[in-house]
Amino acid sequence: MIIPYRKYKNREGDLVQLPIVSVRVRCNGVMLPIWALIDSGADVTLLNMSFAQLFNVNFEKAKKIELVGVMEGSGFNGYIQQVNLEVKDVGRIDTIAAFSDSEKYPDYMILGRRGFFEHFSVKFEEYNKQVVIEPKESNPPSFANALVPPFLQ
Repeated sequence: MIIPYRKYKNREGDLVQLPIVSVRVRCNGVMLPIWALIDSGADVTLLNMSFAQLFNVNFEKAKKIELVGVMEGSGFNGYIQQVNLEVKDVGRIDTIAAFSDSEKYPDYMILGRRGFFEHFSVKFEEYNKQVVIEPKESNPPSFANALVPPFLQ
């Protein structure tokens, strides 16, 4: 599936084109459509505190990990949850995402290496301002449940 980059106004008010895709996320019985940045530099798929509240994430029961953001500079907490992630016309997977305990970062979902890239073939075509996303051939049609990777346990 070829997905053109979307125009997005950054925090400085400049209009930029980014690999942003619409996804459906299910967690704790709640389903939400969310805009997500495809980020090959992100260690894990990530959502902020606002999303955690909408998905009724219980931080006391979730696995806590420390994350470091390039923009933040210092570490912040993430809480691992099982989620179901769907990219229209590409596929649906059961995977993991980390929910941050910060309101400000990120202000949209980030699709990272753990939770997204491990399940899909992703090819950035920066020169065409588009990204090509396809299910990995090794994924069975049912997209078996993902396990929490050892470094996040």
